[in-house]
Amino acid sequence: MSPRSSPSAVILGILEKLTPESKKEDEQRIVQELDRATELHLTRYLLRMDSPSKSGLSSFPNSTALPNFGALTRALQQRPFLRLETVILSDTLIEEKEMAELSVAIKKGNLGRVFVLKLVNCGLRAAGAKSLADAIESGKLSCLHTLHLETNDIGDVGLYAVAGALGLGHVPALKSLHLGPKTDGFKLEGADALGIAFQSGKLALLEDLMLQRLVEEKGVISIMRALETGMVRGCLKSLCLWGCTLGVEGARAIASALLSPHFSSLLSLDLSFNKMGDEGLNALSGALRSNNLNNLQVLMLNSVGMGEKGLVEMASLLEEGHLHSLRILQAVGSDNTNTSANALIRAYRNNTFLVAEIQVKWPTKSMESNAERFMKRNDKLVDLLKD
Repeated sequence: MSPRSSPSAVILGILEKLTPESKKEDEQRIVQELDRATELHLTRYLLRMDSPSKSGLSSFPNSTALPNFGALTRALQQRPFLRLETVILSDTLIEEKEMAELSVAIKKGNLGRVFVLKLVNCGLRAAGAKSLADAIESGKLSCLHTLHLETNDIGDVGLYAVAGALGLGHVPALKSLHLGPKTDGFKLEGADALGIAFQSGKLALLEDLMLQRLVEEKGVISIMRALETGMVRGCLKSLCLWGCTLGVEGARAIASALLSPHFSSLLSLDLSFNKMGDEGLNALSGALRSNNLNNLQVLMLNSVGMGEKGLVEMASLLEEGHLHSLRILQAVGSDNTNTSANALIRAYRNNTFLVAEIQVKWPTKSMESNAERFMKRNDKLVDLLKD
């Protein structure tokens, strides 16, 4: 006897084959599958592309279309689904009407046991974000600990709505928040609203924050100052500010926040695709040299405009034993000269506790081999000390 397909796979099959004649019966079948589901995961489908899209994403290929998504949102409105804990819709176009219907299901309390809600690359715009904000404000997502909305063009209007809802305290268990546009970046209005939410004290357990494409440096500064207040008391473990407009002032704001006690548990810091350059890296250096980041394991500085001076500074602080828990340093896209490469090799040679993998383009293969040789030597020495 073959194992039964997952509820998500069965629901997907029902939606693909649903006809006007079978609509009522099929919606009941969807309800039955939802009753046994702990996870609803639909991905890599563009929904309702058989008709013109109002979302501006009509250029997506019709070959991957999955019609009848409304049947799912209507099914979700029928009754509480007490086993459902995870809802993931990714690369899946959700129209404004369908998001409103999903919001109704949430406000009815039908998704009250959901811990994880990920709507990633779903074509959400401001109206969809407002519908979600209304659902959050209903207080019927109180168990939610993960909310991911990246790669959606909700704009500042949508971010303002979502941030306002988060700041009311109806998702007190929230630990992971991801936000980021697909095309147009977030500006100061949206960033300020999110900063107010962080300062409210209603997101005190937040551990994982990813914000993409804050296109005004003042917005980055606003966010970091809000985090620095300490109203997010869960001790951040992961911070990603990816593709933001970040210069020296923004780097200084980040450095200042990193020195506050509630960043001492930080395990991962990603500042990739921010053109802060060597000067911005130097502004960060004080925080990277502090004992406050002794737990940091992953540091990602890809395509930040870092050159020889910045890499030499990184090599210097690593050679001196700072960031001693670091396991990965990514600096892809940096201008690694002979001088900076030799400085990195010297850091490995002189600091026998340095075991971090430095991912950077080396000027020569021999330099790369030397760095790898010293890293492996250090790895063995550290293992011997553990024994």
